[in-house]
Amino acid sequence: FFRKPLAANELTDQPLKNAPTLLIWAQGQEHGNYVHSPKTGLDEGHASVLDFYRTDELKYHGHKDQRGAAVLNFHGETRRDPCQGEWRYPSTCRGDSCAYTASWLANPHTEEVSFEIRTKVADRWTGLGFSEDRRMPNTDAIIGWVEKNGRFYVYDMWLSGYKEPTNDIRSDLFNVSAEHVDGVTTLRFARKFDTGDTVHDLAFTDGHCLHLVFPVAGGTYNSVLRKIGHHAQNPAVSKTTLCLHDCREPPAKKPPPPPPSLPPAERGPEGSSADVCSGSWRFPDSCAADDCEYTASWNYQASSDQVFFTITTRSNKWTGIGFSTNKAMPKTDAILGWVEETGRYFIMDVWMEGYEPPLLDPVQDVANMSGHRRDGRTTLSFARQRYSEDVGYDLDLDQCLYLVFPTHGGVFNAVSKKIRKHEQRPLISKEAICFTGCHPQGSTKPASRPSPPVGGAKPSSPAEDTADDSSFTPPRYTPKRGPSRKPSAPTTVPPPSLEEYHLRLQVLEPWQASYGVRGSRPYSLLSQQLTKGLEPALNEVSEKYQLKLK
Repeated sequence: FFRKPLAANELTDQPLKNAPTLLIWAQGQEHGNYVHSPKTGLDEGHASVLDFYRTDELKYHGHKDQRGAAVLNFHGETRRDPCQGEWRYPSTCRGDSCAYTASWLANPHTEEVSFEIRTKVADRWTGLGFSEDRRMPNTDAIIGWVEKNGRFYVYDMWLSGYKEPTNDIRSDLFNVSAEHVDGVTTLRFARKFDTGDTVHDLAFTDGHCLHLVFPVAGGTYNSVLRKIGHHAQNPAVSKTTLCLHDCREPPAKKPPPPPPSLPPAERGPEGSSADVCSGSWRFPDSCAADDCEYTASWNYQASSDQVFFTITTRSNKWTGIGFSTNKAMPKTDAILGWVEETGRYFIMDVWMEGYEPPLLDPVQDVANMSGHRRDGRTTLSFARQRYSEDVGYDLDLDQCLYLVFPTHGGVFNAVSKKIRKHEQRPLISKEAICFTGCHPQGSTKPASRPSPPVGGAKPSSPAEDTADDSSFTPPRYTPKRGPSRKPSAPTTVPPPSLEEYHLRLQVLEPWQASYGVRGSRPYSLLSQQLTKGLEPALNEVSEKYQLKLK
């Protein structure tokens, strides 16, 4: 320890004035524990002078945590910034030498707080918790991990007791990212001061402060089952509470109320009373613009009699939208897709018969498709006719349907085009969305269902990346018609000679044992898909008699 006068009496001294002062510090190297970048002969053990750094000699300080700088006012009282902070373990560590670090930065304007968790404990989960009484029961927690392949998982969870935490029904996290670089696992996420979830989230409200819980050494994890093991070391808990209400700016004076006027038409997140042919939905419902984790918007175009959809999500998982008549997963029509990191997008029309993985529709009734990923946000755009030609696996939009919003989809395989189960249960619109009042141009009432074209559906554009490039969808043909002839007298036609053809098909989805059981639901669905897909192609075969799946 040493003392230094605030006033400078020598020309070689710097006075410490009542103002911010740049403080630069450094410490010498310790013998056998050198910090050089790049490494020198001392680090490699072949220097000509092995005891170059000696006691009580002023020599090079080295890199990394051997030196640093800070701005201080030695006259004033040092106050902590209520909007940011950091906690380290061990408490005496600095920088990369810490086994666990948690830092936070609050934004008083948006009332959001961002967290960054860094840990050196490999192959273990980590995270952060919030507690009212420094005890484990009734603790709000964010837990995650990063696999060796770079895939990460971050969950909003709740601890009701001393058992394994459970996933929140609604995740209130956004700006989620994670990485594992140079032996350090880093999680980043943000949340609102008050998420609005009064059951499974603790809020930083006026006068309500929370203790922070730091799992300095988490336990094992199972990425397939989304399960975590018991922590290897009891988490540390902050002695003092974090009070984010101190970070809020004082409320501005309210301007005088405007003169009374007629109330505007109410517009909810699921549509508008002024325009039944367009609407939007967002999650969380209190978010705005780019702050939302998931948004869905739709707009009916009378010129083409189509409904255009735009889906935006913060995650890099699959996403989309679904249509249901009863708010249940079985018998749900859906359009799902994703965007790869290379920029290549994939959008597919699927049908969910039950709670199994969705089945690819034989007819892909999706048009005007596009997709991109920018600034960490995935956007899919596509259109759907009000009337679909696929009566078996599509729900017409010219009716009242509940919309299904997969706010947190699952991982996808860009090669096999397969998707995993959603990470959180999709949300469903409270009210049914009705397009019955939308009419094409030149019509005052809904148009009738168009008759399906002879010979099957039109072929999809080869430039669009649809499900046809990876899953089984046979080519579609339009039958050739010869010149018209005048009617003639009936003649006796001999019965056609029957020929039998055997086709071997490759189904690009996991095989289920029930596919081979005649009369089972999966067998019937697979049979319908194959026969409906092959019917148009076999229209080219003259005297086609019968098609069956054996």
